[in-house]
Amino acid sequence: MPESLKIAIDKNTNIANVKLAGRLDVYNVSRILAQFNAQTNGQHFKKLLLELSEVSYFDSAGAALVIEIERFCKEQKCFFSITGMTKDIKNFLSLIDINSLANPVKFITPPREGIIIRTGKATLKLADDIKNIIIFIGQVTIALLYAVAHPKCVRWGDILVIFERAGVNAVPILITIQFLIGVILALLGAGQLKQFGAEIYIANLVAIAMVQELGPMITAVLVAGRSGAAFAAEIGTMKVSEEIDALESMGINPQHFLVIPRIIAVTLAMPCLLLIANVAGIVGGIVTVMLFLNIPLSMYITQTLNSIDMYIIFQGFLKSIIFAILISGVGCMRGFEVKGGAGNVGLSTTSAVVSGIFLIVVFNGVFTVIFNS
Repeated sequence: MPESLKIAIDKNTNIANVKLAGRLDVYNVSRILAQFNAQTNGQHFKKLLLELSEVSYFDSAGAALVIEIERFCKEQKCFFSITGMTKDIKNFLSLIDINSLANPVKFITPPREGIIIRTGKATLKLADDIKNIIIFIGQVTIALLYAVAHPKCVRWGDILVIFERAGVNAVPILITIQFLIGVILALLGAGQLKQFGAEIYIANLVAIAMVQELGPMITAVLVAGRSGAAFAAEIGTMKVSEEIDALESMGINPQHFLVIPRIIAVTLAMPCLLLIANVAGIVGGIVTVMLFLNIPLSMYITQTLNSIDMYIIFQGFLKSIIFAILISGVGCMRGFEVKGGAGNVGLSTTSAVVSGIFLIVVFNGVFTVIFNS
């Protein structure tokens, strides 16, 4: 049976008889609805009767057509009735609340919260975050003490794997970055010190900046971006897939099983990375001096060694150890905070990197004030 739309309008009684036939599916409904709108445009009816006795196929597209015709009647404020429905059509329409679909949904825009409410929510979130940090620090401290008392229970195999990923794999990019920073520092220093004939002090500038400040901080930022994010993503995925709950149900402490190997591995890797970073930065300064300045290499190396003492080296390595604990701890903590689905894993990863870099900068500033006061 061909798809068709027939409209008979009684002008005396102003009653419209709409008869549909054939298949009312997604391929035909749009055409039939266009015909209906064209034939009823500008017309007003007291009553509209919809005849469906010759419909051979009816699905959700047909239901949508019926809803559109009913909406037309509501706008006209005319009586609407359906006749000739088969049992299948009745059963199909019984599953749909036509009245609610015929009325467009009104979306109410929630009022914008005031600055006081937003400030209060941010304060509560900060307080909750501080509480979670304190709890996590306590749990990790207990796990560390247990690891010290029972070293055989520590998963040393995992520590070696994490050490390779966090330390060894980071060496190429770290050398590249620190070498370029050494070059930049030497060029900037040369531009200023040349005015006073003190180019030799470029060695002091590069060596002290690298060993005391930029070496630990840049290395820590790089590790935070690589390993801190990886820790948050790994543990967050385990949290979403309920692997953490499985560990707890088996009587395994998640902090001891997951956090301690990562903290130990990063703490061991950071001083090694810092040593490589310092050497790369100083070599960058040496290469710059050899290419652009007439300073003998032996004099530059002697000035570099004279500018660095054990106290400055100690500062850098102490910072690297503290930064390692902060990076690994924050990354693991953000992973344990994941709730919901996979989308929150990405948020926790971002939060781990941002929080880690923020803490690195803050603690670096605190150490600088303490060591130089």
